[in-house]
Amino acid sequence: QTMIMRQCLLLISILCFASCSQEYMIKGNSDVMTHDGKTFYLREAYSQSSIAVIDSSRVEHGTFSFCGDTDTIQLVGLYMGAERVMPVVLEGGNLTIEVSHMRTKLRGSKLNERLNKLLSERTRILAKQDELRRKCIVMLYNGSNEDEIYQKITVPSLKLVKKLEALETKFIKENYDNTLGPGFFIWLFGQYTVPVITPQIKSILDGAPEEFKCHPYIREYIRQAKHTIDE
Repeated sequence: QTMIMRQCLLLISILCFASCSQEYMIKGNSDVMTHDGKTFYLREAYSQSSIAVIDSSRVEHGTFSFCGDTDTIQLVGLYMGAERVMPVVLEGGNLTIEVSHMRTKLRGSKLNERLNKLLSERTRILAKQDELRRKCIVMLYNGSNEDEIYQKITVPSLKLVKKLEALETKFIKENYDNTLGPGFFIWLFGQYTVPVITPQIKSILDGAPEEFKCHPYIREYIRQAKHTIDE
């Protein structure tokens, strides 16, 4: 009888574990010709020095795909080699990714739709910044004076920087309580070689709930940033 009970408990444990795991299917396409034959990776950043590969897919005729099981909902990164392409919410279900020279696009779950809206708005702002940089080069080449460059390039550039920071900060604050908040924080600021507390980061942390600040990566980021200040 004891043996039967143990077998039943083992079976229940296996079923519970299986029920917590969900299958994900990601179909992607890229119209960037140089991507053909190369490999996309889904990676999760556990710390600044350690990056774990979750899945990989070779691009063939402009298409790639990922599939597998996941027992958590987490924000991961789509990479090509060391190049960061875009963040993606990895969860059970179907998702579509589009990659092009000008922008990236996500379709699928509610969290990815929300993330896609942010990425689209960021892309528009970044495109305007690039346009101003090109305009600045032309003005310098044509011999424009400093005052003219300041009014036509520097002033609007500073406004775009503030607009971008406000957009990012608002997004993280609105998603304190789900994977998008800490996940995008990691994606955005994890690229810093040395962790620092910028005014933008301070604004995010000041109003953040303890659950957000206790996220393992964010807690470590704060610890390292404070250590840098103390030095």
